[in-house]
Amino acid sequence: MSFEDKILNYLAEIHQKITGIENEVAGVKAEVAGVKAEVADIKKTVINIENSHGEKLSALFDGYEHNTKSIKELSKDVKSLEKRVATQEIKLQLIK
Repeated sequence: MSFEDKILNYLAEIHQKITGIENEVAGVKAEVAGVKAEVADIKKTVINIENSHGEKLSALFDGYEHNTKSIKELSKDVKSLEKRVATQEIKLQLIK
């Protein structure tokens, strides 16, 4: 085998390896594109979840505020009734 043949064989091997690397790079690019698409879908899902939970938390907070207000009003009513009962007890004791 002559020196030129050896160089041509070596160049052919290099060409094959470069072609293989190019194919692998193309495969990696395709995988990256797929991952990017999945990430975009995940982002959309996360945004939907955040919006949904935000609305639910807002509704829960509104309910909490309403319940707190109702409890305060009922507490006032109970105190008023306790005073009235105490007054009635005193009147009953005076009548006896």
